[in-house]
Order: sequence, then C-alpha cells, then structure tokens
Amino acid sequence: MIRGTILSGRGDLSACKAIRMKVFVEEQGFSEQEEMDDLDAVSLHGLVWYDEQPAATGRLYEQDGVFHAGRFAVLPAYRGRGLGDLVVRLMVNKAFELGADEVHLGAQDQAMKFYEKIGFRICGDAYRDGHVRHYPMVAGRDAFYSCEGHAAQEADTAKES
Repeated sequence: MIRGTILSGRGDLSACKAIRMKVFVEEQGFSEQEEMDDLDAVSLHGLVWYDEQPAATGRLYEQDGVFHAGRFAVLPAYRGRGLGDLVVRLMVNKAFELGADEVHLGAQDQAMKFYEKIGFRICGDAYRDGHVRHYPMVAGRDAFYSCEGHAAQEADTAKES
C-alpha cells in the first residue's frame, strides 16, 4: 500500500530527515550542514510510505509570496515505482491549495527531465548548489494539470528563441 502524508515543520520529521541523509549526504556527497537548514522548521514536508515504510520525501515553503518545493528524495530500494512523481505532485498540489499560482524548484542536472515530464520548465540559468549543477524550474497551475498546457508553454518558449 502506498500513502502520502504532509507534516508540519514543527512535527516529527525523523523519517523525512533519514531519507534525505541517505540520498543527499550518503549517496550524493552533500554535507549534513548543506542538507539540513533553517527552512525545515517553516516548511511543510511530504512523506510517502510504501508498505508502511517511509520511502520518499520532499518539502514546500513560501517565501515573499513565492512557493518553493524541493529536497525531493526517494530511497534506493523504492525507486522506479512512481514515488518521486507522487511526492512532487503531493507538495505542488498543496501549494496550489494554499493559493500558489506557480511553484518553483531547483532541479539537479540529472533530474531535469523528470521534472519536465511532470510539468515544470526551466526558467533561468544554471547555478551550483554545493557541488551539483542545478536549474531553476517553475510549474504553473495550468501547465501542471495539463499536458497540453505544458506543450503550449514549450511552443511559446520555442517561438521566443
């Protein structure tokens, strides 16, 4: 059974933090100081369970009227089961419920195609976060819920080039 929950930053985040430590610190080589920050306390955290085991996580916060999603991670044993897609949609849908018109995130270079398939598009130049190149991406409400909207955005972007 698969289920997703949303937790307050003031709640018990031990499962979310354990997933992030495994993926970002142990696998990808980020330091614990880079991974854990003050935004955790003011964020909402998504946690996806697979057969009653914590398997994927992500977070969402609002800053100066802009909603930011990130820290999406799926434990290795649970990859390839759609849990990454599920946790991203869980958090982005929550942002829209809270009144967001769009959601921003910083995508690692190797994850860009994943986010594009969900409805995000690149909205700026590459930058470094730690030792990994990232791209700023954004998904609007219409593009996120409609593949046609995403295709239309791509067509508009191509016209601007």
